[in-house]
Amino acid sequence: MRQRFEGKASEDSFRPTFLKLSNVFPHEAELAQSACPFGLPADGGRDDLRRIDSAVYMDNAAEARASPRELNSSILPPPQPYCARGTQLLIPRKGHRTTKVARQFMGVADSSLFKMSGFLPKTRIFDYGFALAQFVQAHRRLPRISGGGLNDALFHIKTSKEMLDPLRAFVSDKARVKEYVKAKVGDAHNVPTIAVLESYGEVLEFAYPTDCVIKPTHMSGEIIFRRAGSAIDFGKVRSWFDKDFYCVTREVNYRHLRPRVIVEPYIFGRQSVEDYKVFCLHGRPFIVQVDFDRHTNHTQNLYTTDWELLPFAMSNPMGPGKSKPANLNELISIATKLSEEFNLIRIDLYTDERTVLVGEITNCHQAGRGRFLPAEGEEIMTRILFGEAGFSRSELSRLKPRTVRQAALTPQFDTAQRV
Repeated sequence: MRQRFEGKASEDSFRPTFLKLSNVFPHEAELAQSACPFGLPADGGRDDLRRIDSAVYMDNAAEARASPRELNSSILPPPQPYCARGTQLLIPRKGHRTTKVARQFMGVADSSLFKMSGFLPKTRIFDYGFALAQFVQAHRRLPRISGGGLNDALFHIKTSKEMLDPLRAFVSDKARVKEYVKAKVGDAHNVPTIAVLESYGEVLEFAYPTDCVIKPTHMSGEIIFRRAGSAIDFGKVRSWFDKDFYCVTREVNYRHLRPRVIVEPYIFGRQSVEDYKVFCLHGRPFIVQVDFDRHTNHTQNLYTTDWELLPFAMSNPMGPGKSKPANLNELISIATKLSEEFNLIRIDLYTDERTVLVGEITNCHQAGRGRFLPAEGEEIMTRILFGEAGFSRSELSRLKPRTVRQAALTPQFDTAQRV
């Protein structure tokens, strides 16, 4: 039996109108009859969302047979109790100070992990094992299933069925995420798109503006800045089309994204703009990370939503003081609306204190490998996000009325059985 869930999208909030859960394997003809999610145009992103949705759930038949109410449970049995509070491994340390030899060892281990990832079988079991090795290499302990912090929560998201949510894959695409932003907060908050190039042939034929930004839609951390008609590294662009970013990071939200290239203007006409990365839990912003000079001398500060400077940073040194943005309330409001479909998410924004633009939506901050500087900052951030008790898997797994999967279970959705 095949199940199909359908419903109507309200005008004032995001409601996907077509969902496949459990053992849903529609053919292309059935996909063509599906309703359009969150009001996308006929030639917009709905085909990609359906394709991702189909691919994700057809990827593993055992996972796909799970009932809808089991979709928020972990993909693997919980770790054994002995590692519930975390165990120090590999390199003993005080704070985050390590010897030069230790740092060299960690660098080699990190490089070896990424080289190995592409040769591992493309299954969730090996995704889990790779994520666990990364976590241990970065934090020298095992992840905690209760009482942990941000990185423990991100590890849980990466390795559970939460990351199989097609919406998380959809917003990972740097072009498709703009459709989500448009539906939630309006197109005025999107960075303008000059072109989306579907193939390397289109890349070679396109007439680029003298000043523009070029980046892949299916990857993270890759970018080309063109100034005053400077030469474009087409060899680098060609490598983007040949690279499966999932095989590099083993983050399953990237697995079914099509390789494309997006061309955009400089944000606010500048190459270096401050990033405002807002950490949100269940649709509520808690912390704002401000990044300075990302592509030169990268520093950062973390603030509460009341703009109180926190005494730590993550993976980069603390930067200069930053006065409270005049439009901070608008920043927080936009982050709230964009994050309400997810449990834990990072909303990346830009502002010149007049206009707010959405850069991207990040599912897993630094892949759960970010290190606190100093180490005591982890405890502070844990208290802000999760309270004194710390992170628990049940907190992240609880369903919310507007989440994708809960929407399919509400009475307004009709269920049609098909043979």
